[in-house]
Formats: sequence, structure tokens, C-alpha cells
Amino acid sequence: RFILVTGVQTCALPILAAYIDSLVEDLGKRTADVAQRPTVYVGAVSFRGQQPFTATQAPYPPLALLNTRSIADELGREGFVNVDFEYILRKDPDYIFIDENNLQIVLQDFQKDRGKYCQLRAFREGRVYGLLPFNHYWTNIATAFANAYYMGKVLYPDRFADVDPVAKADEIFRAFLGKPLYEEYVKNGYPGFRPLVDLFNCG
Repeated sequence: RFILVTGVQTCALPILAAYIDSLVEDLGKRTADVAQRPTVYVGAVSFRGQQPFTATQAPYPPLALLNTRSIADELGREGFVNVDFEYILRKDPDYIFIDENNLQIVLQDFQKDRGKYCQLRAFREGRVYGLLPFNHYWTNIATAFANAYYMGKVLYPDRFADVDPVAKADEIFRAFLGKPLYEEYVKNGYPGFRPLVDLFNCG
């Protein structure tokens, strides 16, 4: 189900590089002077295949583009990181994002032990959101940028008030491939950019 951005023609690479630079600059400017940043965890990040909720990446590229750290960054390890659930409970992040490539794995574990997950404020208060997968056995740069804009919209709504994450995602996909791809993710079974509170009921 993972969608890989390929087929960028060599002659288009300088234009694409300039576009990438513009995205990096835009994301950085929007979040450079934020006074208070929320605490964030991104779970179920794929690495050489599917992974559970405790699998993450440090630093997580879309968050880094937003000048925002993950709670996993505090562990002092880089790359793929498998954290203890107790560590996540102790940090109790304000916001949680889940890689939708592994959403079913998380849902199955949630059904086995709701109480464990519902100790986290983000689950109890409905601040759990889905992300399009960009890691599996490779990195999908376009999708990483699309996720960054969606995460920015969730974490810093005032700084991203002018951004429609779906429209921005398709703009990015057009720049890389010449066509929109967001709906292709949805048609392939991913929930897309939305809260996941209806799937994780702690009531």
C-alpha cells in the first residue's frame, strides 16, 4: 500500500530543488519564533517493514522542519528508535501522531489493552492524528513535506491558518510527479489527514 514518489525527470531536478528549498524556508519561518511548543510523539513509524506504536524516528523529519522536537529526541539516539511504553507514559505528550501504514497494528494493540493507551492525555482528550506513511524500506520526501504542513496545522493552527493540508499535499505531489496523489492514499485505505479519536475511544 505504500506509495513511492518516483519518475522525476533529470531535467526537472534544478526546479524541484528550488521548490524544496522554498518549502523548507516556509516551514522554518512559520515556526521559528514560536514561544511555547507542545510536546509530541510520533508512533508506529515504519522501518524495514511494519512496526508497533513504540517505534519512532529521532529526529522525525517533518517535526524538525517545524523547529519542533519529539519526546524521542530527548533519548539522545538518532534514527529508528524503539521506546518503552513507560517512557511515553512518563512524558505524556500533548499530541500523538500515528503512521497510518501501521495503524491496524496500533488498533489491535489498543483493543487488547485500552487502559494502557488511555492513560495518555492525548488519547483521552482526542489529540491523536494520522499521518501518511513516508518510511518503509525507503523515504518518500514529498509525503514527508506534506506531513509537515499537516502537523503544522495541528500543532500551530495560528501559524498555518492559510494552509489547507490536503491542497498543499497535492501541490507538493504535483511538483514531484506532476499529479495529485492525496486521494490515492485514501483510496488505498489510509484515513488521511484527520483526527483518529473515533478509532481510539477512551470514553
